[in-house]
Amino acid sequence: MRPLSDGVMRRLAAATSEPGRVLKQHPISRDLAAGLLSRSTYVAWLGQLFFVHRALEWHLGRLRAVVPALGCVVRDHYFHTPAIASDLACFGIRLPRLVPLASTGVLVEMIDGLAGRAPLALLGMAYVLEEAKNGGRQIAKRTRLAYRLPPGQGVAYLDPYGEAQRQRWLDFKIDMEATAFETEEAAVMADAAAIMCKGLTHVLDEIAAVERVTRRAPAV
Repeated sequence: MRPLSDGVMRRLAAATSEPGRVLKQHPISRDLAAGLLSRSTYVAWLGQLFFVHRALEWHLGRLRAVVPALGCVVRDHYFHTPAIASDLACFGIRLPRLVPLASTGVLVEMIDGLAGRAPLALLGMAYVLEEAKNGGRQIAKRTRLAYRLPPGQGVAYLDPYGEAQRQRWLDFKIDMEATAFETEEAAVMADAAAIMCKGLTHVLDEIAAVERVTRRAPAV
């Protein structure tokens, strides 16, 4: 029998240390955290995250019933697609009109591929998105102020858990550590977590490029 992984959360943290730093230091990430992101860029960011979450959560939702390890970790409250849809609605965005960017399409294809050949890899991707919720309450407050949003509107994705944030993250870590992942399985999850960080960074790059072109376009 192959040895069990020692400290899967440590492996995930190590694998995402550098790509996660790059993602968090991206100008869009920095401006979002500081409450300085333009409204249009914020909406564009939410729109692309909708496709990423929808793909990941669809696979997690169907596979957790047949892959025991997924069933041990994946909870309904980790599904954030409805929150993103609600936030977009606050800005008057209709989901059928959303179009994925090329980089988003690539990331979704990666998610689809991993779901087929290595389902546990999806936990590594979910790790990245859940870890990003830490600190989200403060970011949500700055975002509400920046866009003058009514309480409880437009920032459900940033602050999905409210006062329960710390406990949700603790539960995720406990469930991950309590699941008997083998060393090779933990390695697959760690690789997938790094892929998610890099993929999201590419999405931010493309959003920034599109926003620059839009700002330069002459008014009609």
